[in-house]
Amino acid sequence: MSKRGVLWFVLMSALLPSMVIAQSRTVHVESEYPQAIVVADGKYIGRISESPFRVDASVRQILLRSPRVTAWNAQSILLDLPEGDDVRLRADFSTLRPAFDAPIAQPQPEVPVAYAQPDVRKRRWIDVVSLSGAVVAGALAVHYRTKADNRFEDWEADKRPQLKRDIQRLDVLSGVSTGVMQVGIGVFAFRLVF
Repeated sequence: MSKRGVLWFVLMSALLPSMVIAQSRTVHVESEYPQAIVVADGKYIGRISESPFRVDASVRQILLRSPRVTAWNAQSILLDLPEGDDVRLRADFSTLRPAFDAPIAQPQPEVPVAYAQPDVRKRRWIDVVSLSGAVVAGALAVHYRTKADNRFEDWEADKRPQLKRDIQRLDVLSGVSTGVMQVGIGVFAFRLVF
């Protein structure tokens, strides 16, 4: 290898680690939920119990997702990161008021906090069950109604009493299926409005 190549190698070996270190920073996250999920700029980086995290210097926001989602706690908290190479954050899911420690060796800045919008549609399975139940019940109602109509045409031809009982049974099944379909659509419409 030439002297120029060796010089280039030594120079890059000395500068590269400092460039890599300068392009990342440490984020310490604390919370009452150590199993909460930590996301940096849309990428999963671990759980709070695995803190501290090395993140890219370009990361401007940290999203904390609660491990347990109930009606009384936060689903997620979106935090804007203050400047600094070593940042400490404290998030309190129970009160929805995250508290921050300042970056190490700097005065405490005013840090804007924005909360991620919670998912509007909770319990989506209810929508799926009600709509699929309505579709199946509607198909059954049409099926039973068609069978009853076909049997009625046969009954008009030969007036057998067995066909009349079948027609009544199929009419009842068609009516029940129609009612179930209307309930499914009603549940979905109610959840859509509220």
